[in-house]
Amino acid sequence: MVILFLKLLLPTTTFISGDVVLPLLMEWIKFHFFHHERHAQAILSGDYGSSVLDNGAENEPEYWNTVIGLILQGRLDGARALLKLHSASLSEPFKAVDYIMRTMPLYNVSLLLDNLLSDLIFSCVIVLLF
Repeated sequence: MVILFLKLLLPTTTFISGDVVLPLLMEWIKFHFFHHERHAQAILSGDYGSSVLDNGAENEPEYWNTVIGLILQGRLDGARALLKLHSASLSEPFKAVDYIMRTMPLYNVSLLLDNLLSDLIFSCVIVLLF
């Protein structure tokens, strides 16, 4: 019975599942590439002065690098907040991008862990039944 249980839980292949690597990679990126988050906070809090309100945030030197960096890290809420400071944020292309970023599915570690836990419980029930 124990061997059957282990066979159900342990993969027979030698590769590491993306479910294991991706959360660790996302945490690593978050802690090693934090300058995008800092630039976003500075722009949003007005540390760059009144030029954001007068001319639009796109005139700040790190604006586009920060927006792109946040998107690549999956921090879409921060990127959306920065895009709303753009002088053309009310135009249709910006509205379309905002809609896409607001509605796109995101990788969710807690949802993944819930699924893994339910799979583990199911495997245990099957082992106990046989």
